[in-house]
This record gives sequence, C-alpha cells and structure tokens, in this order.
Amino acid sequence: MKALYTYKNFFIVFALFLISQKIAAQGTQNRLLQTNERIKNAEDFSRKLDSNYKKSIRIAGERGLKIKSDLGNGRFLSLQEINEIGEPLYIINHSNTQAAATTKTNQLYSGGSLGISLSGKSDTMSGRLAIWDGGNALATHQEFGGRIKLQENLSTTDIHGTHVAGTMIASGINSNAKGMSFGADLKLWDYNNDNAEISDASIPKTGPPLLVSNHSYGYQAGWVYDSTKNKWQWWGEDQVSTYEDYKFGFYNGNAQTLDKIAFNAPNYLIVKSAGNSRDANGPEAGKYYFLKTSTKDSSNIARSKNDGYDIISTTGTAKNILTVGAAESMYTIPEKGSDVTLASFSSWGPTDDGRIKPDIVGIGTDLLSTSNASTTSYTYLSGTSMATPQVSGSIFLLQQLYNRLNTNTFMRAATLKGVILHTAMDMAAVGPDYQTGWGLLDMEKAAKVILNVETSNLISEGTLANSAIDKRSFVASGKGDLVATISWTDPESTVYPINTENLNNRKPKLVNDLDIKISDGAGKFLPFILDPAAPEKIAEAGDNIRDNIEKIIIKGAVPGKSYELSISHKGTLKNDKQDFSLIVSGIGGKAYCAITPTSPQNLIKSLAVGTYSNTVSTSQDFTSTPIPLELGGSSDLILTFSNTASKKIKVVVDWNQDGDFEDSNEVMLASDLLSTESYSAKFKVPSNLSINQYFRMRVVSELGNSSTNVCGNLGTGESEEYVIQVIQASNDMGVLSISNPVISYCATNGPTSLSVRVKNYGSKSQSNVPVTLNYYLDNLLQGSLNGKVLKIDAGVEQIITVTGNANWVAGKTYKLKAISSLDVDQNTNNDLLSVNQSIENPQAPVGTGLFCSGASTLNLSASQGYPLWYSNNVLVASGTTATAPNSTNFTVGSNDFSGSMKPLTKKDFGSGSYFENFGPAPIFDIKVPIVLQSARVYVGTSGTITFDVFNYESGELISSVTKDLTATRTQTNSTKVNNQLTDDKNDPGQVVELNLSFPKPGTYILAQSCSNGATIFRSNKSLSDTVNTPTNLGYPYTIPSILSMTGALFNGAPITSGYYYFYDMKFKSLGCPSPRATVNITTSKTPEVSINPVGSQTICLLGSLLITAKSPDNPSYQWLLNGAAISGANSATYNANKTGAYQVKSTIGGLCSSTSSTLNLTISNPLPPVITYLDGTMKIAGTGTIQWYVNGAIIPGATTSSFIPVQSGLYSVFLKDVNGCSATSDLLTINILAAEKENPFSVYVAFPNPAVDLLNVGLPQALAGTYTIEIIDIHGRIFLTEKVNLEPGVNQLKIDISKIPVGTYVVRLPEILSQPSMKFIKN
Repeated sequence: MKALYTYKNFFIVFALFLISQKIAAQGTQNRLLQTNERIKNAEDFSRKLDSNYKKSIRIAGERGLKIKSDLGNGRFLSLQEINEIGEPLYIINHSNTQAAATTKTNQLYSGGSLGISLSGKSDTMSGRLAIWDGGNALATHQEFGGRIKLQENLSTTDIHGTHVAGTMIASGINSNAKGMSFGADLKLWDYNNDNAEISDASIPKTGPPLLVSNHSYGYQAGWVYDSTKNKWQWWGEDQVSTYEDYKFGFYNGNAQTLDKIAFNAPNYLIVKSAGNSRDANGPEAGKYYFLKTSTKDSSNIARSKNDGYDIISTTGTAKNILTVGAAESMYTIPEKGSDVTLASFSSWGPTDDGRIKPDIVGIGTDLLSTSNASTTSYTYLSGTSMATPQVSGSIFLLQQLYNRLNTNTFMRAATLKGVILHTAMDMAAVGPDYQTGWGLLDMEKAAKVILNVETSNLISEGTLANSAIDKRSFVASGKGDLVATISWTDPESTVYPINTENLNNRKPKLVNDLDIKISDGAGKFLPFILDPAAPEKIAEAGDNIRDNIEKIIIKGAVPGKSYELSISHKGTLKNDKQDFSLIVSGIGGKAYCAITPTSPQNLIKSLAVGTYSNTVSTSQDFTSTPIPLELGGSSDLILTFSNTASKKIKVVVDWNQDGDFEDSNEVMLASDLLSTESYSAKFKVPSNLSINQYFRMRVVSELGNSSTNVCGNLGTGESEEYVIQVIQASNDMGVLSISNPVISYCATNGPTSLSVRVKNYGSKSQSNVPVTLNYYLDNLLQGSLNGKVLKIDAGVEQIITVTGNANWVAGKTYKLKAISSLDVDQNTNNDLLSVNQSIENPQAPVGTGLFCSGASTLNLSASQGYPLWYSNNVLVASGTTATAPNSTNFTVGSNDFSGSMKPLTKKDFGSGSYFENFGPAPIFDIKVPIVLQSARVYVGTSGTITFDVFNYESGELISSVTKDLTATRTQTNSTKVNNQLTDDKNDPGQVVELNLSFPKPGTYILAQSCSNGATIFRSNKSLSDTVNTPTNLGYPYTIPSILSMTGALFNGAPITSGYYYFYDMKFKSLGCPSPRATVNITTSKTPEVSINPVGSQTICLLGSLLITAKSPDNPSYQWLLNGAAISGANSATYNANKTGAYQVKSTIGGLCSSTSSTLNLTISNPLPPVITYLDGTMKIAGTGTIQWYVNGAIIPGATTSSFIPVQSGLYSVFLKDVNGCSATSDLLTINILAAEKENPFSVYVAFPNPAVDLLNVGLPQALAGTYTIEIIDIHGRIFLTEKVNLEPGVNQLKIDISKIPVGTYVVRLPEILSQPSMKFIKN
C-alpha cells in the first residue's frame, strides 16, 4: 500500500520545477505500521457501528417500529438507525421507471477513440469494486458470468440491486445493457448495517482494499408517496421543524462516518446517489397524509415542498464521497453542456453549510439493465440510483488506466475525484452550481488528462505542512483553457445536535481549509464560489471557505505566457499536515522568442480578420482578447497603416503549438514592399486543428526592404501579439460509422446496400451531400456504393443508405472507406472513415436423421445454430431438433431462407382508415433468426414513421428504423371519421426498406409511431364482412417453420380483430447463407415399455408407491412427472411420493424412444375430524376406522362416529379413511357436572403426548399448596423449574412448554415421593 505521506509527481514531458517542501520520508517499516494502524482503525470503527445497528434493531422491536416497508414501484424503506433524539432513520433506494445513456465511457473500450481497451478486468483490479444495495443481485444472470461475489448470506434477490449491478458490470450479451466496467468483478453487500461493513472492507485484513463502491440509496427525508396505500408520507421531525425536514442538507453522524472511513482509506472513493426528492412534492393543500410509516398518525399541516434547493439528505452531504445527480438520456453524444437536461427528480444542493452537492451528474433515465425476473431478463429504470452506477462503474476504469500507466499504483480517492470534477462538462454557466454540481461526467476527457498524450496536463499528489506554501510555475500551451483543480480528503467534521437552533446551520464543515490561487504577474485568478444564501446565483471567483475541492478556469490563457500557482491554507492544519491532489490542464507550453525593434514605430493602424477588428494603441499586446476563427475557414486579413512609407509585413501563427514560428505552414503572410495605406490577404485556418484551442499569432511590420524577422532584432517598426481561438466550422460534414443493415457481411455478387452514419458538425444546414463507400481488396479498388444526404440540419446525425453492385468473396477481408463530399467542407479530418471488414464464410451444419420403427416422421438434429431442413429442396422444418414427414433426399443448411408473407395488399380487406396514433402492434412468433427486409405500407399524409421491434416479454428494444415517407393516398379530400382519414381504394402504397432484425427465436411486437404529420393505414374489415369488424381476421399469417403473425398487441392483450400496417412482407435469414449438406439418416427400433401399476392410485401423506417399468428391449429409462424428467430417476423402478401423472420414457442406444401409459397418483392428507358436543353426545362426520380417547387413553369399544362421555376429561378421536390415511382431532374438554367430586385420573398422566406449547398433568389425588415442577431431558439436564400454587381440590395443572426445545422429556413433582416420572415428547 502507498505510504500516507508520499509526495508523487506525474510529470508531463516538459520539465517542471517543484518548490521543495518538508515531507517526512517514510521507509518500508513505517509504511507497514501505517497500514496496520489503518486496518485496526477500520476494525474498531466497524465494531462500534455494528453494535449501534444491532441496538437500533432491538429498540425498534421494543417500540413496534417497522424494520422494512414496501412503498411499491420497486421502492423500499429499511431501518438503519435510531438517532440521538430517538428518531428512526430509514434508507430508501432511489429508482423509478426506465433508463439508458452514455458519458463517453465507451471511448475507453476496445475500438474507442483513445485506443486503450479497458473493461475493468485485470488481476490488479480484482476485488476492488463493490456495491451496497437493498438486496441480493441475481448473481446467476447471464450477464454476470460468476463475477458477482456475495459477501453475506442474502436469501432473496432484488430488482434494484440487480439493475444497479448490471449497469456497473453486465458483460453485454445484450449489447443494449452492457455495463460500464463490463469485465470487472463485483463484491456485494446489502445496505443493512452498511457503515460497519464499509469500514471493514475499506482496508480489510485479507484481500485487496476497495477502490470504488456504489451506494444507490440514502436516508428518506421530506415527502415520499406510498403507492401501496395511495398516500403521501411526511418524514420530517416536528421537534426540530414543523415545516421542513432537517435531514435535507444536514451533516449527521452517518456523513461523519463516511468521511472518517474515507480519511482512513485514502485510495477509496464512495459513490452515492443524490436522491430523487425533487418531484416528490406532497399532497395538495389541506389533504391528509401519513407521518412516516404509521397508518394511524396523520396530519394536514402545510409542509415544505421538495421542489427547490437543499434537498439532499444526510449521507449524501459527506465531504469525501462523490454524490451523483441524474441527467436525462440522450440519443447523441453531447457536444456542449446545454445539450444535456437535468432529470426532473434529481435532488439539488447545497448542504446546510453551503458546500457544492451533487458533485457530478451521470445519465439516470431510460437505462436498460439486468432484472432479477430471470437469468435472461432486462428492464428499464430511472433515478439517481441508475446514474450512480453509471458513474461508479465508469470511474473504476480511470483507476485501471492509471494503474496501467504507473507501475501498479492507484490514485488517491481525492485525485480520482479531482480528475472527474476537473474534466466534467458544464451543463449551464461555466463553473459549478447547486443543481448539477460540476457538470456531466466526461470519461473521454478525464482519460485524456491521465494519458497526457498532448503533454499539457499534470496530476500531482502532495502533502502541505502547517504554514507551508506550495508554489509552481507553468507556461500555457494553448491546448484549451488553463484549468487548475485542487482536491483533498478532509478530516471528519463535528456533528451538531439535532435541534431547531442547528437547522440550516451555515458554519462550514471544512476542517483543513486549503486555498489555490494563480497569478500572471498582472492579476490573480481565484477559484469558483457559490452563495448558499442565493443558491440560484451563477458561480463567481472568490475565497472558497466551504469545499474540499477548488477549481480555477482561465479562459483563453495566452499560449507562451507564464503563470504562478500557489497552494496555501488558513489557520492550523489538523494533524499538522494535509494530503492534496493537484490537476492542471492547458499547460506545457514554451515562452515565445522575443523580438525587439531598434527604432520602435507604430506602423500598423488597425487589424481586422473574421469578426475581429482593433485599432492599434501604443500597446502591441492584444492577447487578452482571442480572435475567433472557424476551423478550416478562410477570411480576409485587412491591415491599415499609419503612413504610406515603404514597409514589409509578416504574419506568423504557431499552428502546432510547439513554441516557435519556424514550421513550414506557419508563415501566413510575407508581403512584398508596400507603400499603400492598407493591405489585405486571404487568411486560412488549417483544417487539422482542434476546436477551442488557442494559437499564438505575431504580426511584424518593418520599414525598408530588409528580410523581416519574427524573432530577435527588428529595424524600424513594430511587432504585435495576438491569440487565435479556433471555433467550430460553419460547414463541416463527417462520417461516424459504417454498418450493415442486416448485421452480417455475406458473400455477394450483385446489388448490395450498407448504412453510413454521418453528422453535420457545422453550424449551417446542408443538402445534396454525396457519400461514397469504396471497397478495396489488397489495397486495390474493387468497386463503390453511393448515396446522398438530401438534407441535414446543423448538429444532427443521419443514417443514409449507399447502394450499388458488389462482388464480395467469402473469407476475404476488404477495406471499406466511406467519404462525405461536401464541396465547401472546412474540416477534412472527419470526412473519411476506414474499416476492415471480413466477409463471413459459414460452413454447412452437420445434420443427422433418425427413423424409428413404426413412426411416420423423421427425427432431425444438429449440434448448434438454427438449421433449416429441406426434403427435395422444399423447406420442411427448422431448429436444432425437429421432426418432418419421412422421406428421402434430406439436406440441411443455415441462413438460406428468403420469402414473402401475405396479405399482399390492402385490397385483401374491405375497408380501413389512416391515423397517426393507432395503438395495436403486430405480434410475431419467430422460429429462426430473420430479417424483415421490406413491406408495403400505405401512407395517408407525409411525415416521419419509426418502426420498432420489441421483445414481447421483456419490452427490450431489439431493432429500429426511422423513415421519412411521402403520402401515397391519392384522394385530395381530407374526410375524417373519428379523427381518422377515410380509405382511398386507389392508394398504391409504397415498399419501404426496413431491415428490421429478429435475432433469435421468440415472440416480438412490431410497433410504429408517426411524427411530423405522418399517418398510416390499417385494415379493419374483410371482403366478406362489410358491416362488422370480424375476429380472427385471417390469423395466423404464417411462413411454415420460419415465423407467424398471430395478432396484434393492444392495451396489454392480443387481439385478432383488425389487420395492421404491413403488407407483402419480404423476409430473409439473419446471417450469411451456408452451403447445404446431405443429412445422414439412421433407422432404429422403437422400444416397447409398460409400467405397473397404471390408472389411478391413492397413498397417504409421507407414504410412497413403487412403480415398476418393464420392457423386452433392455432400454435406458427416464421417469417423468407431469411430463418433466425427474432428476436421477433412471432405474427400472421408482418410489413415487408426490401427486401427479407418472410415466417412464425408454430409449434404445440414445436413439429411438417411447413413453409408457400413465399412473395418476394422489396423495391423501385427510383433515382432522371435528368433534361436536350437543345434548351430552360427542359426534364426528366421516366414516372409516374410529377410536375415541380420554386423557390420552383408549376408550374400549368407543369405535363409532358418536360417543356419550360419562366422566370429565380431555377427549379426542382417531379416524382412518378408506385409503388407510389417518388423522386425530383436537382435544375437547368435557366437564360432567353430576360427577364433579370424582377424580377422572387414576394415575399421574401427562397429556397430550406429543405436546407443542401446553402440557397438562393429571393428578390422581387432589392437592393443595405450593409444589415444584421440573422438566428434565433424557440426559438428566433440567430445562424448566417453576413453583405452582394449587388451590384445594385441584386435580389438574397446565405447564407452558413453548420455550423448551423439541425433544423427549420427563415431567415430575419432586416433593411427592410416590409420584412416578411422566415421559412426553415436545414437538
């Protein structure tokens, strides 16, 4: 483990001089002592927390408080502690409905822009990622592959925990549900008693310490809606405030605990959800609501709404954790912060003392992830609970990257947090705010800081001693703004008493207050601060006294200029020192050469280029105002002069940012001798630069005809300094990706189409942009596919189809090059995309056939895939196992189907209408992977229609295509009935290329949604029925062995009373076709088999029946119960002991099989007879063998259904039914008044026997006084001793035995010498 006081510097390539500071050098022995001390601290703290949790659970039981409460919609409350004022605190998981998103995490994967191929998987990363959640994730889910490591026994799985775990580490079997660290393993605890467990795991005795853990839950505060009772709950504490919940923004003992754990484990970052409180606003005014989980205590007092600032509760306010808010899902990668929208439910800060919370925002709506419904189930959820694992799973990759680059060491948690917030994308104004914190997580930018490929970043970990100042000098590089961030893990703060006086206490919780400042010699730059008294105000520069992260941004820092950064502190540092992490970007530049005129003279009067112009004063330094010029753009550079004296002008720009003007393309203007009042020239910005970077420009003017220098000495004249800021081009089209609309790249020699995704990066709309895809083999051009972007707005992505003839040979690899050819494109860097693509070379499946004697069909089987079976080239079956009529000439292939499905046109039906919002979605039962290539649709009005394939069971979106379609309805009238356009009999429709995939067998729905004015036709009547809408309108429409359309899904149920949208559908196999192979057919005997007994049989509960199989063919056996194989039941006999239908399946040589006739077995478990006592007679219903008992003894001759008792006592009756199954009644106490002086007990007797909770002891003589009763087990151990006081005449006593264990015992009265021991059994 890294020493606590190590001072690390991660240098960029250029040299940096660090001011030395006093840091204790610790040797190996000292590091070991520190590690052992931290382990001991973690263990001691864990024991204390565990004790507090158990105490809270005990008090809850005494007070009748709920331990767990179900709020519905997947939300639960769980008791976590009872605080110092006796208030129960409950954790709530943060989740709602659906979710899916990205934060450029995928750029760290294989194929990403950074080329680093991270997944979270490595030996050094194993065991370092964890989750605490409300329950157990379904560890057997197909996405986890054994990578979830349960840390405690959890009996039930939980949808919330499973979803969160999937967002962190799902492997991507379903590519739409791929986790952020999809190769990592994950330790899992539930959140009961979490702080004790977190402390233990932070620095464990054995195994690796954690680096990142996810906590998608928090303490319930304010309002929450209980959908199980349709009531709001208020979770405030009236003894503190009757209006607002003090827990919002409050730094309590749990926040302090997390800070203490983090301080003790400096590499461990705890990631917590901010909460979903902002759209939980309580009932309407005057409406009653519950107080917490009570269903008795209610109120209608007006309370604060959760709709403003300061609504992050308790643990989310800890200083040293990462608190996560949620943003809305996006379907494109955001180019700027304003593209991102904060989710309406995401809780806002600040904390009570004004600290910035949340820290960061992740994507938290519409996230598809794993479900615990089954090992293959997925679901959509939304909430900060979903944003948090999206962040935690992502940032784990940053530790993996750092570890890879820095010889198996890890960043401090403060460094990781600092890098994340340093690179976050501002979602509003520049700087932090109390709604989104520091902005949206930007993984690509964070990774670039760690990689430092451009040598413009610094990550440094240091320690500041008391009274010390850490000073460093940097030169701006122009590679973005100069940004400096300091982050530190602060000691835990004091927790104030929970009372009215401390409500919203603004006293800072910061213990060690570090400060960062930057100076450029002319002024100082200070970090961002926010004002908690005016939380809506934009951040400004100032002295930050609240946060343990400070950030300075110098917009347009001048390339080549020096800046001095200092780190200091206020007051006295606790522990006499403070570790800190420093992250700086936009540095690593060089100071530019000086140029000095021997005779200074202002020759240049003004300069204008693009939108920039200036009038020269006595100063020649104009670097404070960057000149904005478009990437790849061309502008007129216009100079005016103060006189017409002969002069030369030279303009140079350091385009490669290497600190000089010596490169070949950096001389922008070198004029001849000029004697005019003005001069203009074209100024073109190279197209291979990065936007929002800064470039130093120097303009030199000199009298005379000498060669004008840009460095060193200059004659009579001047030199002016400028900075150019490259901004986004107006005209910029680029290619993003190449894809095959039918997934597979197959051999072909004919018409072919591919999809090319393009983007208009520029600020202007474009039209008629050619897109060409050239394909090469061995670097030789083989052919081209062509398409065109008809119209595309600024900032929009679009998929276009390129078509043409292609000749692709199976097994060959081709280079595909897609080119967008915008004639005025200012940025050619993104015009070309090149990928290598192999053409599949599928092999024919190996298929076998088995013909069993006496059968009329053939059994077909193949080892894998989705084979298609043919007889005489006619498709007869599909699947790895299938049956087909016995015939000859069987062949098998894969993916070689193509065909059509009716109905062909809407003329097959009598009528219909056009509408933009029909609800029903056709249902398809798919037997093999298939593609819907095209279909005819009828469009009433032009617009956009999206076609989506969803999994019927899970709702997962499988494939989708959006089409802009023109109207095919020929009628000009716009007659509507029920808001629907009437039918046009002459509408020809149009064939639409869909290429929608159904990737595996299953049930799917094909939905459509219209926008931008589009309407689509549906048939609702048949030719034979012109009045009423029929049911079963030709369903199912089928292609045998391939698929069938069985109806349409409407309002959650299938219907068959209309036909919807798609006609003359063309299908083909999904995948590349293989050759067909001959099927080898084997003939085998079918075994004969019978079982005994058969028919119907009944046995008693706990009994069994032996079934015997018999066959002359010596087959193997498999016993079946209700048609399902019984595990391990493979012999010729089977003892049946469950109700159901039993058969045996016999097989010869693993080939032909037959199934026996059936034995229907019933298990009889008769109900105990019920004794009725009326007019002196006891009776029972039922017939069979009967025996009456009194006081546990048989009554001789009492064997009929009625009996007249003649003595007082405890009576019961035994009944055996016709199946031989028996039951005994409950005891009935009978008192015979006429014989009350008689004692019914002739001996000492204990009854009933066996007994459960109460044991009766009958006494043969009446006793009076106090006696001892003992119950002793068969080993002589006394389990019960108690004194009883018997009233005169009592001959029976009762003993409570409910608390003694099950077993055999003796009861005795030791004071009575003649009393024998009474043996009984306790059940």
